[in-house]
Amino acid sequence: MQHLYRPPTWHPRPRPKALPPISSVNTSATTLTFTVSGGTSLTSLKGAVFSQVTPDLWTSPIKQFANETTDGSGVCSIDITGLGRSIGDLVAVVLTNSDGTSTAVGSQSSTRRFFYIVGTCS
Repeated sequence: MQHLYRPPTWHPRPRPKALPPISSVNTSATTLTFTVSGGTSLTSLKGAVFSQVTPDLWTSPIKQFANETTDGSGVCSIDITGLGRSIGDLVAVVLTNSDGTSTAVGSQSSTRRFFYIVGTCS
């Protein structure tokens, strides 16, 4: 009678391997892009970005800017890197191409405008 070799049924489990740390997903917003209705190819835009989306809640801007522009489609992009906003956050933007004089009394063209926009950070 011949005996066949049968391996043992109990095997020690291998030690668990350490998993690499899960890297955190960066959700910091870097850009605020919006379209200014009727504001194609504007230059020298001045304005501010607020974390509160309605004017009654504004305290101080998280960013002020000058010399922004819109492209031929009215799209404006503002760099908001490092302002503590996350992708998807809503912010308020006020901007103007005004030179600071009155359109009714001063020399400013009546085509100068003031814009209020609520935009989504990306």
